[in-house]
Amino acid sequence: MIFKKRLILFLMLFSCFFILISSVSAANLTVNEDTSNKVITDWMKNDAKNGDSLIFNVSSYKLDNTLVVNKSINIKSDQNTKLVFDRNNRDMFNLTTNDIKFSGLNIEFNAKGSTKYKPTVIAVVGTTKRFDMVNVNITVSQSNAGAVGGDKAKGNIRDCNFVILKANSVGFSIGTWSGNIVNSNIIARGASSYGIAFRKWNGNLINSTVQSSGKGSIAVYAHTWNGKIEDSTISNTGSSMYDTGFVSVKSKGSIVRTTIKSSESYAVMVSDNVKVSSSSISSGKRFGKIYRYRPELVLSQPISVRGNTYTFRVFNNGYFASKKNHLGVSVRGKLVAKTPVRAIKAGKFTNVKVNIPSRFANSRFIKTAKVDYHNKVKEFFKKDNTVKFKF
Repeated sequence: MIFKKRLILFLMLFSCFFILISSVSAANLTVNEDTSNKVITDWMKNDAKNGDSLIFNVSSYKLDNTLVVNKSINIKSDQNTKLVFDRNNRDMFNLTTNDIKFSGLNIEFNAKGSTKYKPTVIAVVGTTKRFDMVNVNITVSQSNAGAVGGDKAKGNIRDCNFVILKANSVGFSIGTWSGNIVNSNIIARGASSYGIAFRKWNGNLINSTVQSSGKGSIAVYAHTWNGKIEDSTISNTGSSMYDTGFVSVKSKGSIVRTTIKSSESYAVMVSDNVKVSSSSISSGKRFGKIYRYRPELVLSQPISVRGNTYTFRVFNNGYFASKKNHLGVSVRGKLVAKTPVRAIKAGKFTNVKVNIPSRFANSRFIKTAKVDYHNKVKEFFKKDNTVKFKF
């Protein structure tokens, strides 16, 4: 009898376990050919819970309107479903929460944007949202549009392909992004388009390819970047001097075993805090391989004179503050006067007064003034440090 009671209790518990499992999994939504967009929207609003899945079980499906994803769900397909979206000036997925995962999808994004609004397949709404993408292919077929966009997010992109076909568009654009791009390809073919565009990026590009080809385009841009680029290819075949490969002003990290090319501009534009090794760097004919963002001191004209006191204006046209240095004036190669120059912030200037000996303060002698006289400031260009005058 005791054994029978225990057996019945065990069977009851066992059946409850399956009921529990069934109730949890029942919240998933499988999209078939006859599943309407309304069913998907209603499921997202009313039934979906964190951890559930939206599963596309058809070869092709068309979304009629933006799907607001406000639960931490998986959006996926085991059949590489082609998702089509045609609504102009509308995003396909609006992400308003964390931990959303996309996988196994082929997305055809036909939404055309405008100069006022550029719709994207995945739009991160708000800040600090995490989403991940694995094995997702996106084709953006219209102008003023993109694959991924938003203000602030984190996550990883792996085994994905983004192809951007028209002008004024972008593959991956997030204001602040923390995450890696691995085994993926991002191709931007239109004019004035970007493969990758971040204001701030903390992450890596590994075993991936990023290409841009239109005039006025950049393959990879991140104003602030900390990470590594490894075993990858970055190229820009645009036709203007502004069509660069990899650009990062405030940058720190490494570029290793990577090929970076630009047909008509610099291939790489980074700070001195980026180490480039075991890589192939190829820039346009008039450009060096790597442009380094540094202070750029410019000694400008005109020069004002009062007696034997000459006042010079020194600009810092670079991207970082300059160190303290000296401005020297020479006659026939001999230094005749020198005065300190304070540190100058990027984009600022200072006036520097130099007292020149009376015998040289006239039009008889050609004088040469040079800022950073002792070459203490590390600049990319030095040609604007010097001016000659005769008065």
